[in-house]
Amino acid sequence: MLAGLLLSSQPALADTTDSTATNTTAAATNTSTTTSSSSSSSTSKPVAKPKAKINLKSYLSKKNIAIRAKKNLTLYKDSALKQKSGSMAKKSYSLVSKLSKNADGVPVLKLKNGKYVAAKKSYVSVPKLYQNPKKYH
Repeated sequence: MLAGLLLSSQPALADTTDSTATNTTAAATNTSTTTSSSSSSSTSKPVAKPKAKINLKSYLSKKNIAIRAKKNLTLYKDSALKQKSGSMAKKSYSLVSKLSKNADGVPVLKLKNGKYVAAKKSYVSVPKLYQNPKKYH
C-alpha cells in the first residue's frame, strides 16, 4: 500500500524532466528580479541610523536651579554635545537656565553661562540650597 501511494504521487518520467527544466528557468528569473528590486529599493530610500536607546531614569527629569559636578565634566557649545568648550571642576556649582533634549533624545542642561552639559545623574547632583528665612547670619 505504501509503495502504491509513492508511485501515485510521482509524475511520469517525462514530466519530471520538463518540470525541472522549467523550475531552473523560473529560479533564474526570480534571482534576476530580486537583485534588481533590491538595488532599486536601496537607492530610493536612504537608511537612517537607529537612535541609541536611552534610560531616562538615569537623567534629571526636571529643571533645577543649580547643579553640582560629581566629577570633572566637559562643557559643550551646542546641545548635541559635539563642540567642546571647556570643563567644570569636581565639586563645583553652576546655575541652570533650562533643561531640554537634543536631537538624539538625551536630556541636556543649559547653564547660565550658555554652555551645555549632559543631565546624567552620575555626572551631576542637585544640591539643597541654603535658605535663611529668619536671617540668622
